[in-house]
Amino acid sequence: MILTLFNEILTGDLRPYIGDNRSESYFCNKLALNTTVKSPRRFLKQLGKFLSEHPLLSANQEINLTFDPEGNTIEIGFTEDEIFTPIIGVEYPAFNDTTAYYAHLILREKAEVISKIDNQAQQSHSLKDTRLHLIKVLNEIESLLTTVTKALKKLPNQDIPFYQPTGKESETDRIQMNTHYIFDMVQFTLKELYLMITGSYSEILNGYGRSETELYEDLLQKTSPEMLRLQSQTTFCKMKAKRYTHKDMFKGSEIIATLKDAYELHKKGKLYKPLQETITALENLIFLRGSSNRNNSYHFEDLCSPDFSPHMVKPYIESYKKEVKSLVYGYERMNKLEEISQTLTKLPLEDLDEFKGNYSIPRLLQRWVNFQKALYKDHPSQVFSTTATLLKNNSSLLNPKVKLEKVSLQNQKEIARKYLNFFSGDNIKNTKIMAGEDYLRLLHYVDHLIEHCSVPEKVKSIPQIGVTSEYIRYTFYLIHKELYTTRPVRDYFIDFIHLVFAQFKDISTKTTKTKFSAKPTHYEVDMKNMTK
Repeated sequence: MILTLFNEILTGDLRPYIGDNRSESYFCNKLALNTTVKSPRRFLKQLGKFLSEHPLLSANQEINLTFDPEGNTIEIGFTEDEIFTPIIGVEYPAFNDTTAYYAHLILREKAEVISKIDNQAQQSHSLKDTRLHLIKVLNEIESLLTTVTKALKKLPNQDIPFYQPTGKESETDRIQMNTHYIFDMVQFTLKELYLMITGSYSEILNGYGRSETELYEDLLQKTSPEMLRLQSQTTFCKMKAKRYTHKDMFKGSEIIATLKDAYELHKKGKLYKPLQETITALENLIFLRGSSNRNNSYHFEDLCSPDFSPHMVKPYIESYKKEVKSLVYGYERMNKLEEISQTLTKLPLEDLDEFKGNYSIPRLLQRWVNFQKALYKDHPSQVFSTTATLLKNNSSLLNPKVKLEKVSLQNQKEIARKYLNFFSGDNIKNTKIMAGEDYLRLLHYVDHLIEHCSVPEKVKSIPQIGVTSEYIRYTFYLIHKELYTTRPVRDYFIDFIHLVFAQFKDISTKTTKTKFSAKPTHYEVDMKNMTK
């Protein structure tokens, strides 16, 4: 066990709240020998005991004793004294003899552990042996970090261990203060050791070990420095967005720069909700300032609210519909949709993975345009219904080769139900696939999916059902194929599957998307048996 001292502090004889370790005077005598002796023999005995217990000394270390005749004192110096000053790596200053002693002890041990690891690496006969040794040390540190984090959670003070004792504290309070400081320093030092090892020996470890963020979140149960930076940058980004909503503060280039910053932050971390609010508000603001609503005033809270975009988008869609339906041929409608799309893409919209927030007006319009384009892209030369008058006045349009009408939402829902119907029955083992209540809830969610091209906001996940996840995935692929063709795959379908069906919790969205069209091995046979 290479981390003996840390184990002793956390679970052994060096625990700061047991025995003599509770007393301040016990450590005062270990840090500075202040005594009167009557014989050289007794002095040497006391000096030897003091040196053996001093936190800065290790076995076989060379020391220098210097006698000061004027002050009648003996000064002790260490050849490596400059390396082990008690401020190295200490976040907060020691506030009494006990914490000062442990600070010296912990930092001395840290240096010795690093030295031992380095010596072992140099003396090892193979990189494999070195790697195994490093992994063993990292695992030991992880175990100790788990132990010390649990111990810190049990202490009454969860804040930083910065204390300025008045001397009036009760013994219980004093011991708790000492323990808090010492355990926090152990945690800090072990974390530094861990990151030092994974950083210095990264090539040998070849990917083994946790990142700093994982270490903080998984073992220290704290917000990582990286996440703290993201939080502060996100807050600053949101503050700027709120300022831009004031008419007098609207500056196009600055707003677009802030929006791009928000996109980059969104890609980095897990702060999806506050960033999505900022992104939605800024996209709405830029779009509206460039439209007929440019003179209206908007509040940040309105611009990012879930009801704002769906309400504001309706007149734009109605206008676009009139423009598209006034044209006859599929290629004409496609060209018009491309024109509309071009006006929307002037905004620097970016595809954002896992964007489950409230969609902005331009995003909703772009989704509508993409949906319409899918109706016409495979039939550019075909004739589409416009008005009865037009058809009467142009007999050549009365008998087109193929007449493709836009599929209504109700028809789309019926198509989806056709594929989902077997979920309401029994599987090949003659057991119920889904509870009736779950099946009805699923249909309700699918209706929303088709109507809004998005995942419902409030979803109660459906527990494990009586068919495998691949049958669920392939069923939704068939719905997607009939409603929208096979390409491009609409990401909100993938998100829907993972959010609604609990049995997808251990499957990544990337895997589902990659295997979306993969047919289960016995699909036809099983479907015949399940739909009898």
